[in-house]
Amino acid sequence: MESRFERIPHRISRLAIASFTMAAVITILFLIVYFNPWGIGYYIDEIVPLNTNLAMLLVWLILPILGFVLGVKARRQCRYRSLAGGGWASAGIILSTVTGISLWLAVDSYSQVRVHYPYITCMSNLRQMATVAVMYAQDHHGTLPSQLSDLDPLMIPPNSAHVCPLFYGKESRGYGYNQALAGRNYSIVAQDISVVLMADSNNSDGLIRSRADIDDDRHIQGEPSSFYWHIGPMPKRKVFVACFLDGHVELKKEGASVRLKP
Repeated sequence: MESRFERIPHRISRLAIASFTMAAVITILFLIVYFNPWGIGYYIDEIVPLNTNLAMLLVWLILPILGFVLGVKARRQCRYRSLAGGGWASAGIILSTVTGISLWLAVDSYSQVRVHYPYITCMSNLRQMATVAVMYAQDHHGTLPSQLSDLDPLMIPPNSAHVCPLFYGKESRGYGYNQALAGRNYSIVAQDISVVLMADSNNSDGLIRSRADIDDDRHIQGEPSSFYWHIGPMPKRKVFVACFLDGHVELKKEGASVRLKP
């Protein structure tokens, strides 16, 4: 009579192992994209940008579906061929489904942040520096600063110069101050709200002397989620950030004309 120990399968389904391995890969990708440990996600984005069609197809569709299909086949194989690994197959099915959906949402959010984060930060930085410039004028009998470094003592914390996220570690801050307003009386020029006070600039001295000194193709404005509805390059445009005398900040299209003379 066959004992119950002899009926226990000793061979493990290879499909079950493959399904679990695929699910583990999807889980690791999700953790990298969501938590971005040690900046690994940014290095991956340099190789295969996460907001491109190729990466989206690979991550969103192929890996989760492949892990799910392998898990279902492994379950059938374990059932009809008396192989071990049914638990691994079930884990692969569950992980592929749950983590695949989570990764789909995480990659979409991540790609939107990667596209929008730099210029959103620049808009906030320029808005704060414009407020500090007005404070400087109030402390100096209405006279506007001569350069961006004049604002450093008034920053919070002191001497914490705002830097464009794309210019960390470089000599330039990534911003420029309109030289035409240097030393001017704020109460006189403040009425002309169409004049640029600060904007994106590559100049190391932080001064904007002409329209050519404005870096007007630094940022990219796009809609990563538009990938859902079309095949091909995502719609996007190059923009720059400009702050005006009244403190409001705008995104300007590449090549857009701006006023520098009050």
